[in-house]
Amino acid sequence: MWEVPSGALKLFTKVLGFARDGMADKAGHAHLSELRAKREETFFLRLDRTKAEREALWRFLEGPNPEFRDPTRFALLEAFPDANSYTALADLLKAVVPFRLDDLEQEKFKQEIAPTRSMRSHSYVELADRVGGMETLLRKAIAIVPNSRKLKAVFASLEKWRISAQETVLTT
Repeated sequence: MWEVPSGALKLFTKVLGFARDGMADKAGHAHLSELRAKREETFFLRLDRTKAEREALWRFLEGPNPEFRDPTRFALLEAFPDANSYTALADLLKAVVPFRLDDLEQEKFKQEIAPTRSMRSHSYVELADRVGGMETLLRKAIAIVPNSRKLKAVFASLEKWRISAQETVLTT
């Protein structure tokens, strides 16, 4: 439900009249001068979204978070630095991605990721993000490498973002 203050409603009505009548007549010029005078005023609109609308908006916002991909990728590369740890990373990604990918089989993943770890890890982190598994990926990685400050920092940042966004969107 929108509650439009009466002053704002009068102004909107005059703007509509101005748009309809144009600037050629005196009334149009009066509207324009009044708009200029009113531009310093602030009007507030209270939005009362239904629970269903808030949940739909949250599903939209909860989607991929590209801002967290690079920090996640670099934290994972530091926590899983060599070929011996790539198998654990492949298993983590397999646990997050809800469908089977041959590229996440341990040996195939090791061969794929080893030559240029940084560049090739990007698509895997993006995939985890796009399927909604970034938090789970980080949580599971922290369980395997509990001393990783970077993993913990990225997870904490992602968690803060999620909580802030939920409070903003879901709170009435």
